[in-house]
Amino acid sequence: MGSVVGAHPQHSSLGEPTMPIVVLNNEFIANSLMIPPEKSRIEYCCSTTAGLYVEVRSTSPNEGTYYYRHKVDRKTTHTKLGRTTEIELNEARQLALDRRNHFINNRHAPEPQKDLTLDEFFYEHYCPYKETRKRSLGRDRELYRLRISGRFGDTPLRKLSRQPVEAFHAELLTQGLAPATADHHIRLLKHCLRLAVEWGYLEKHPLIGIKLFNVDNKVENYLNDDELETLLSVLRTHPNRPVCGIALYLLSTGCRLNEALKATWDQIDLGRRLWSIPATNSKSKKLRTVPLNDTALEVLLGFEDRTGNANIPIRLHALLRGNAKRLQGKNFLTGKPRQPCNTRASYPT
Repeated sequence: MGSVVGAHPQHSSLGEPTMPIVVLNNEFIANSLMIPPEKSRIEYCCSTTAGLYVEVRSTSPNEGTYYYRHKVDRKTTHTKLGRTTEIELNEARQLALDRRNHFINNRHAPEPQKDLTLDEFFYEHYCPYKETRKRSLGRDRELYRLRISGRFGDTPLRKLSRQPVEAFHAELLTQGLAPATADHHIRLLKHCLRLAVEWGYLEKHPLIGIKLFNVDNKVENYLNDDELETLLSVLRTHPNRPVCGIALYLLSTGCRLNEALKATWDQIDLGRRLWSIPATNSKSKKLRTVPLNDTALEVLLGFEDRTGNANIPIRLHALLRGNAKRLQGKNFLTGKPRQPCNTRASYPT
């Protein structure tokens, strides 16, 4: 069990420590998150990682929440890291160190009372921070550039409020956007401001409580036997062989469209009939191996460039970019336009 070390803990009026400094380890987290009967909460401060502590409340005995305590503009700020039931101690410790390094490296940042605009925060702070952390940052930049910047870009962070953002959210529907796309804009805004609060640019989050549309827009496109037979007949006989080959490859492997777009020859083992999709290209961020059937091999062997050089892509990207709309035509399936990504849903069937 972790032990309490004598390092001048703060005391309550009853003389007992309210923020005991302890040797915070996995055994302490598992067995010692207790709270005195007369208290409603207590903070166990880590003796080795400055600023890291676990808050335990009487409403959740034997469980706690990791926080990182630090000062921003001479004001103590508490950043929530996660529940003890959700993340491991080592993760919480690393998050605390990441927060500490971020604040050290950004001491030159403007103080909260300065009128930092949303444009300045997004391009100078949010984008650099997410550059190595979010694979879909390009989509964030697109949403921000097309609609958010023109509406709120010149607005100081401290003057952003809920009502104008809710009105903006509703207006996106009148512009012809789907509810899910409108929700993406609000999620991006809320996430930006949450980081602004964590980094000390805002004292409180102004957009808490905004409700999203959350429309159930999930669609499953499965081909029945007749539709599949019709599609395969067209794919094997249509004169546009590059496009048909791509569709057959997606159907034969069940891969995601983006995985095929980023495929390179060094990932293909023709002898063992395997395709290794690296973690950087996989949606699950894990290495995945896909067996190649006869149809998939036939498609691959139909490409002219098979040098094996890792720097030479399979050319699926160029072919799809120029011909993807042809895959959506009604000539493939009577009255039912299909998109390339729909082939993944039909693969298990």
